[in-house]
Amino acid sequence: MVAAILVVVLTPVAVGVGFVVSRDDPSFPDRWDPRIADLADFVADERDLRFEHPVFVDFLADDAFVERIRDSSSDPDDPDLAEQADTYTATLRAIGLVEGEVDLVAETRALDEVSILAYYSWETRRVTVRGTELDTATRVTVVHELTHALQDQHFDLRAIQDTAARSDTASPTPLIEGDAVRVEQAYIAGLDDDERDDYDAARDHQVDDDAIADIPLLLQLQSAMPYVFGPAFVTLLYGLDGNDGVDDAFEAPPTTEAMYLDPIRFLHREPLEEVAPFPVPTSDETIVDGGGQFGAMGWYFLLGEQLDAADALDATLGWGGDAYRVVDRGDETCAQLRFIGDEPDDTHQMRRALIQWRSALPHRDLVEVRIAGDHVEVEACDPGPDVEGITTGDIEIAFTVAAFRLGMLGGLVSEGSTIEQATCLTDGILDVVPTDAIADGSFFDDDAWQDEAWQDELFEIGTACHGRETDRN
Repeated sequence: MVAAILVVVLTPVAVGVGFVVSRDDPSFPDRWDPRIADLADFVADERDLRFEHPVFVDFLADDAFVERIRDSSSDPDDPDLAEQADTYTATLRAIGLVEGEVDLVAETRALDEVSILAYYSWETRRVTVRGTELDTATRVTVVHELTHALQDQHFDLRAIQDTAARSDTASPTPLIEGDAVRVEQAYIAGLDDDERDDYDAARDHQVDDDAIADIPLLLQLQSAMPYVFGPAFVTLLYGLDGNDGVDDAFEAPPTTEAMYLDPIRFLHREPLEEVAPFPVPTSDETIVDGGGQFGAMGWYFLLGEQLDAADALDATLGWGGDAYRVVDRGDETCAQLRFIGDEPDDTHQMRRALIQWRSALPHRDLVEVRIAGDHVEVEACDPGPDVEGITTGDIEIAFTVAAFRLGMLGGLVSEGSTIEQATCLTDGILDVVPTDAIADGSFFDDDAWQDEAWQDELFEIGTACHGRETDRN
């Protein structure tokens, strides 16, 4: 739920995006625009897939592009949308992820307008690009969007999204965007020095940081998540089995967010634990959101806002299944969440983490954590917009730590480790490296890696993990 915004589709910061614009009977050009033909060839070669046909690429001036984005967005004056947004804001306040008055519709539109550089529509089968100059940065963006067009021709992106929505499984967006970012990064790696300088200079000015400074951090991280976690996930798949491994994932995408957070779950296709249904609502309760999967990323963000990121991640990695719903009691909106771990110990570990989380909230009197059978259950009610100190900003550290873990997993697998070895090594390192050293970058300093005590510790971790399954999956 947290990782899949209910009222609007969030979009990435400074990259392209799959975008829906309704149009009947899409048409296709007979040949590629000569300006981008070489980019289409690069995408096809890098993905080892052939385009079934060229697609149109439309270049729009900035004002026209922004107007197109606005026209394609949900109507901000729609009363149903406003009601959904109010419910969702109350839910986020209740679980400690936003505070104060938040206009989700307006904030999301603002984020879209400054952050989207291009989009591919699986309705029109066209790419639309912000800008009329085909400079180096724009060529990189076009490579990203042409990858979406190629994905769509081979795997039917709309069908993949629709299947996930119907079955209440994880969004395939991290897979879709991760694949496009990997191809984009391969193109960047081939730039010469002058092109790379041009690209870096353009990237520095693509998004006005001041324009997004007041947008809630949660929304920014939700928007960025597929473009950070997705590439690490796809890099791991590519490291294991090349493009065939990526293609297989499109044929059978991850069904839970936990599979993106902890890819060994995807490779082993670990099943969900059964989650007991919520009790029938009481006479004073009205269900305003019937819920579904809350998602591992939801639990991680929830915990990571208040707890040390390593503790939050450790508790979340024990995720086995969950459910949520939102109820209205007339004068308050309350989120009800259920969590079950892979093992009973995982459930109890989450309960301990949630008790710490509750104690950190200023509205802890409106939050209850309890054991319900073999589940841990949370009920959190909206404290209203006047309560301050709900958010800490530590969710950004949690985001960085999880991204670090995924990136290390992908790098180790690409260098020849099995997923079991890579997971053992990465988690062993996270056990001994302070999260602030990852968040502030000091972990990556050369001096830190030359420390003799750290080298000894790293050797011990590597030795302990060496015996993990050595046959690659």
